[in-house]
Amino acid sequence: MIPLVPRIALALVAASPTALTFQGQDQEVPPSAPTLEVVQAYFPFHRQAEYPVQEMSFADFTHVAHAFLWPRADGSLERAEDFLDPTVNQAVHAGGAKILASIGGHANSSNFATLAASAAARQRFATQVSFLVSQHGYDGIELHWLFPSSAQERDDLQRLVADLRQTLGDDKQINVALPLTASLGQWFDPRLVEDVDFFPLLGFNLHGSWDGSPLHNAPLSESRFAPRIHIEEGVNGWLK
Repeated sequence: MIPLVPRIALALVAASPTALTFQGQDQEVPPSAPTLEVVQAYFPFHRQAEYPVQEMSFADFTHVAHAFLWPRADGSLERAEDFLDPTVNQAVHAGGAKILASIGGHANSSNFATLAASAAARQRFATQVSFLVSQHGYDGIELHWLFPSSAQERDDLQRLVADLRQTLGDDKQINVALPLTASLGQWFDPRLVEDVDFFPLLGFNLHGSWDGSPLHNAPLSESRFAPRIHIEEGVNGWLK
């Protein structure tokens, strides 16, 4: 897991516009190297009316992930009619943060495998992402593929990211979301670090209604409200 660690950030919660992705730090980086520090918010488009950007401050964040667009199997992008709102991008930039278009999500990742397996679909995807970023004022993208689950998908994701980097260039940001549980990390190729700026480590939805009892959604450490998995355990798993 160590090859991915230098650029891992921790996504604590991702359901509200005040959600945080906090602090990536490489334990193998020489002492003279700067620490990578990221404070990222996920801003879901369907909450834009509920949380007007004119009433929000983004000054405490380094990045805001505008969630979500959806990938089609042919490489094209799908979005809700009201997703693109220039006032969101303007407000984030005015607060001093970067805004990323987040693509995928829990309910919208099923097409990634087919898309990434096709060279033609990957190129269409990269072209459409490049147009989106350049035409609508995004600083880059986040791939929110939950999650690759085979060696083939691992290799195809690496190809997809390489195509995105070639098309977007070095001045745009590319992030790839990682699972908190390092056991799923086998399906993320260490070569991704060549083209990825940092990896949000998703430390939320660790417990929920499926547990049958009230447990912490994003517990920092073990407790009676986090009996099975918690953020400390997940981060330590990636550091091993």
